[in-house]
Amino acid sequence: VSTALPKIITRQPLTHTPHASNTHLHTLTMFIPSIVRRTVPVRRCTPLTSRQSPLSRFPIVSKRLYAEPAVSSSTRTVTLTIATPSSTILENRQVDSITLPGIEGEFEVNAQLVPIITELQPGLVTIHNAGNKEKFFISGGLAFVHEDSTCSVNSIECVPLDSLDADLARKSLAESQTKYGQALNDTDRAMAQIMIDTSEAVLKALSTK
Repeated sequence: VSTALPKIITRQPLTHTPHASNTHLHTLTMFIPSIVRRTVPVRRCTPLTSRQSPLSRFPIVSKRLYAEPAVSSSTRTVTLTIATPSSTILENRQVDSITLPGIEGEFEVNAQLVPIITELQPGLVTIHNAGNKEKFFISGGLAFVHEDSTCSVNSIECVPLDSLDADLARKSLAESQTKYGQALNDTDRAMAQIMIDTSEAVLKALSTK
């Protein structure tokens, strides 16, 4: 998203030019709670400052490659942690594999995957374990896979898929499309596009239930 969006200038006086990814993170932080059922608490966080490294600087890897078995050839599971800036959703959970929404498409993390750092887009995280599936929706973020078959998923927002409301998502999509058509500047147009993309990702994820 950060490479596709135009340069964003916030309304607050700044001594430097903020990166577009900050608008992306801020918009998602405000948007995700609007399509979650009110009975489910949503954890908010403060957007990253523009002085931090933008997501686009990380290498993007969505191809399934496997590491040499020298580190732990007997490992058959992945140790998964999912966290937001304000809380830990899962910590050191042993799972068979995880399907993640990479920016170039979904990819699967299995034991002994080569170490990677990759950017994630808004979408579905599916945890596979003993024939069962557990699903979460994230607003994008980063995934870290290490040599010891541990995987960390870091996202601004993460909610169980069942907590999302399809009707609210469709309503938000329609409103965002209207805002995009009425946008008078690049900032408003970019923010509307982020909400459009996220609404579509929510509806796509809900269609898998």
